[in-house]
Amino acid sequence: SVAQWKEDAIAADECDDRIADLRRCIAQLPPSSRQLLQRHYFEREPVHAIAEKANRSAGSMRMTLLRIRKALIECMR
Repeated sequence: SVAQWKEDAIAADECDDRIADLRRCIAQLPPSSRQLLQRHYFEREPVHAIAEKANRSAGSMRMTLLRIRKALIECMR
């Protein structure tokens, strides 16, 4: 129906806006944080492997990812 199509179009626009906001927030992160997000979430590199290469514990790397995610959430508000 036309009403459903309009609702879907509005939802898609809102989703596009959120994605644009997320990209803006990611761009504002320090390069090291952006690289960590890239490696873990897009290249699917396990936390323990990233931590090992960085000479850090997996726990500290998980905490760093948590802080990055919190920063992104705050930026998106």
